Amino acid sequence: MKKGNRLLAIIPVLALLMTAALAGCGGTGPEPGPEPDTAAGYIVIVTDEEGTPVPDVTIQFCSDTECILATTDDAGVAAFEQGPGAYTVHVLQVPADYAEDDTEYAAPEEPGLVMIVLRSVGTAGDTVAFETTDLAGNPVSSEALFAESKVTMINLWATWCGPCVSELPELGALAEEFAAQDCQIVGVCYDATDPETVAEAQRLLAEAGADYLNLAAPENVDDVLPTEVVPTTFFVDKDGNLLVDPVLGADFDGYRAALAESLELVG
Repeated sequence: MKKGNRLLAIIPVLALLMTAALAGCGGTGPEPGPEPDTAAGYIVIVTDEEGTPVPDVTIQFCSDTECILATTDDAGVAAFEQGPGAYTVHVLQVPADYAEDDTEYAAPEEPGLVMIVLRSVGTAGDTVAFETTDLAGNPVSSEALFAESKVTMINLWATWCGPCVSELPELGALAEEFAAQDCQIVGVCYDATDPETVAEAQRLLAEAGADYLNLAAPENVDDVLPTEVVPTTFFVDKDGNLLVDPVLGADFDGYRAALAESLELVG
């Protein structure tokens, strides 16, 4: 599932802007090389939100009759030697630190550049902090909430997400299992921003018998729990520090493995 707004430029003139952005990264990425030469075909450049190149991204470049695959290099570049025509670009696979992108990008009619910006997901070492309410409207501070358990599992879900809703009954049972290991499960309903959706979330939780704490998404949810896929599940310590990389999708084996690793880290 996709969310968040990104400005995506797909015009050759942005080559100069990209070169300048990479030069200003201050050591966060590789030194910029020569400006990509598009004379022999199309160049796809993939970066993160800060302009840092993203290598090892599998790109599919398609005409009406065929599709060609390439992987971005250390400069975040994938080259395709096709001549002028109507092409679309798809991101097929991204590194673990980035959210999946199912956007269909249109290439220019003449050989040129296609710019793609991937959204980073939270990684171990980041810190989660927010103020919000539970679904009954009671204020909740993450600082006080996380202090209640050695580890907190935060399940980011939405009422419109089939896999999210399907796993609620099992999450209700898992909450009891994890509580015995001093890990509390907390749900954050991404779309619970209006009374109607809050009521729908409460109904779904009640039908599933999932009586663990569920919260409305804080206003800055895309910053504190960054992902473009729901469900996504985070594990934090008493201070809100992310202990392991998030678990993407409904994955109970992944939840148990992440908790075991988290408990080992906090001691």
